[in-house]
Amino acid sequence: MPDKYNAFISYAWVDNEVPVHRNKGWVSLFVDRLRGHLGRELGRQVEADRIWIDYEQMRGNEPLSDKIRGELTASRLLIPVVSPSYYASPWCCQELATFLDLHGEKTDRIFPVWMEPVDSKKIPKEARHLAAVLDERLKYQFWYQDEQRQVRTRWFPQIKPADRDFGRVQQDLARDMAALLRAIAGQEQPEQATPEPDQTPSPTIEGEHLIMVNGGDDDTEHVLWIAERLWEDHRVSSVIPLVAQQDRTGLKPSEITKDLRDNLGLCTGVLVVYCAGPQHQIHQQLKEYRRHIAKLPQGKRPPRLVLCHDPSQPLTFRLPGMKIFPVNGDECAGDCLRAIVAELA
Repeated sequence: MPDKYNAFISYAWVDNEVPVHRNKGWVSLFVDRLRGHLGRELGRQVEADRIWIDYEQMRGNEPLSDKIRGELTASRLLIPVVSPSYYASPWCCQELATFLDLHGEKTDRIFPVWMEPVDSKKIPKEARHLAAVLDERLKYQFWYQDEQRQVRTRWFPQIKPADRDFGRVQQDLARDMAALLRAIAGQEQPEQATPEPDQTPSPTIEGEHLIMVNGGDDDTEHVLWIAERLWEDHRVSSVIPLVAQQDRTGLKPSEITKDLRDNLGLCTGVLVVYCAGPQHQIHQQLKEYRRHIAKLPQGKRPPRLVLCHDPSQPLTFRLPGMKIFPVNGDECAGDCLRAIVAELA
């Protein structure tokens, strides 16, 4: 069977329970963000969307349903979300065992995501061999110990944008997955004949957008909401610089500025949210954008700049080429989302 999916997510249902005040569980959130990272690494979001995850409890009463077995067979990579619950789940163990039967125990197609540490003494006897197989592989660790040496899972129970290690480890995972997926694709495709000089090359598909969503301290909630909806509703990847995040405790001004400049160099578009401000922070962000485009090599296109502005707020600093969309302060986030989507379209 030809591969339909780039990856199969194997996880325990309990690890995707939806916390209070959230609309998604940890695994669902993880997969949403992973698609964004993988899309950037592969250069095509459509490839990153080829990740299969069972949201509908298809396992049923069978040890391993034909549907699940078929999706495993059609998947190039396996991503087990490892926790104590994973090894306690007979379905997870069967998914892992089935993938190993298909590709062998020495396969490099398994990328374990460690949601929590696992005490080897508490792993059920029938799952210990599987645990040993995963232990031999590179680990992508999404847990840490706090000041009291208590184990914590990153971005759980609440999303914590200031915890940058979540994104860093996930980007490492996406890069490693993309490298192997490219190698697998090269092995699967027949060798192509060299085109004749007079043949017209096939048209290329434009790269995906990466939008930096920014704003003042009083617009942080709007910024977070817009960034989430860009992906959830429109599959547009986004990044929130440190300067627009809620918790900047312990960060030096130089670190925040460097982070802003680094993100400007990666983005295809910038959305600045100015519904409440304060004004001086918005002005400073626009000045950094101006410095960035002044340093661009000749011929390099700068990221598109969109400012969502509540007309009741003062605005005394404008940049040439900056598109300004008036928004309603009471409905700021929704208006800003529609503005940037219209600009991208």
